[in-house]
Order: sequence, then structure tokens, then C-alpha cells
Amino acid sequence: MEYFSSRTELPIICFLLLLPIIISIYPTRPVSSTIQSTAGQYLQLSSLSTKLSSYNNTAGSTPNNTFSTFQNSSALGMTIKYPNNWKTALANNSALVLMPPPDRDNFSEILVVAMFGINNNVNVNQLSDQAIKNYGALYNDFYILDLKPISFQGKPAYLLLYVYTNPTAGKIVTMNIGIKAGNKAYIISFSAEQQEYYTFMPIIKKMINSFHLV
Repeated sequence: MEYFSSRTELPIICFLLLLPIIISIYPTRPVSSTIQSTAGQYLQLSSLSTKLSSYNNTAGSTPNNTFSTFQNSSALGMTIKYPNNWKTALANNSALVLMPPPDRDNFSEILVVAMFGINNNVNVNQLSDQAIKNYGALYNDFYILDLKPISFQGKPAYLLLYVYTNPTAGKIVTMNIGIKAGNKAYIISFSAEQQEYYTFMPIIKKMINSFHLV
């Protein structure tokens, strides 16, 4: 059975490869030592992911930031709130890139929201399978910390939490939320250094909770 049309398969594959390319545009900073991952850290990250199954409630405390609202009903068809000191960029009317102010660590944290067309008969399991296939081909040490079906604001979705090694910054943790909305798929993806992932989670969860389709 054909799940992806010839018109939709290419955008899907392109997006799955988009995030590392976007990250590479923003130079990483020199790292003084390699980040060593341990089984305990993996378990700690995996445990954290179990707390992310529901996105309909306000999550955690957040820094005292003033939020702005991004809204794009004509192309992306979504709205999301973000701290007003974050930088935003719209890529090709199909992906929104959000980045916090630069800091002195080894990696530029990034949140990406992307939309692409799919066939109606594609389900979230097929979306996650395609993502895993492409990330596995891209990263030699791609390691899945958690993968589960979730419900995102009443829509079928999946949560994928994984880790890979950036040659400069060390271990990078990425959380993907894939949402099926009719003949469209939305991917919300956040990447950060392993130690920064926890620091950013409260503000990231607040941003994710503010995401709505319009």
C-alpha cells in the first residue's frame, strides 16, 4: 500500500533532515571536554520523557519572560507563544525556527515547528517509523531514549526522545512531537546539549502548551 504520495514523500524526508542542517548554520562554540554519557543519564532522560505525555495542562514554572505570539494562518496554519527575547525565522513558509539568546555553552539550542502535507491514510506510527529511519541513517550513534504514542490536544501524535553526538558539542538530546492533523503533519522539535535540556524544559513545555492550529 502506498502511504506517501510522490508529492509528499520528498517534503517529509527533507524535513527529517532539516533540523541538523538548521543547527549547522549556527556555529557551535569550542568545547573544552567531551561530554561523557552514562547509563544513569540515559535512564534519567527516559524517566523525564514519561512526564511529557500530556500537553493540555500548564507545565512547571518558567522564567519571568514576556511572551510574544507567532501566528501564521495562511501557510503554517498555527500559533505559538515564545519569549520575546528569542529570535524567530520563517523558512520557506513551512518551518518556524526559534532560538534563545546566545550563551556561552557549546551548542545553540533550537526549537523548530514544521508542517508538511501527507496522505490522509498515513498514521502516526508510519510518521515515527520514517523519522527513526532517517535519523538512524544520519547519525552513527542515534539512540532512542523513548518512543510512545500520545494525544496532542485531541489529535493523534507521537513523542520521540533521542540522543546523538555532535562532533563539537558532545551529546545532544532532541525531543520530537509529531502530530497528525488530517492531511498535514506537524513536527515540534527541540534540541539542546544534554545538561541544558533540563534547564530549558520548563520554558519549552510552556511554548509547546501554547501551540494551536488555526
